[in-house]
Amino acid sequence: MNKLEKLNMLEVVENSSTNGEVDYVLVKNNVYNRAVLVECGATDGDLDKMATTFTNGSPDDGYLDISLFAWEHTEANSWNVNGGFAVR
Repeated sequence: MNKLEKLNMLEVVENSSTNGEVDYVLVKNNVYNRAVLVECGATDGDLDKMATTFTNGSPDDGYLDISLFAWEHTEANSWNVNGGFAVR
């Protein structure tokens, strides 16, 4: 299984796009998701950068924004709610 397939296995709990640009793709910050991201090459520093405390404009805990990681560490150049990260 390649990195894109692994990232697309993660359950997205929130996402946002503006004018065709992805703002964020959030997954829960839990042991399973962190392990998958580490398998994809994420370092502790990457995981720290992905950690976010905001969703829907209000404080919340426990999410990782995986969008920037996907753009920088895979060949992905698109994302949509139905198919996840992809190469178009």
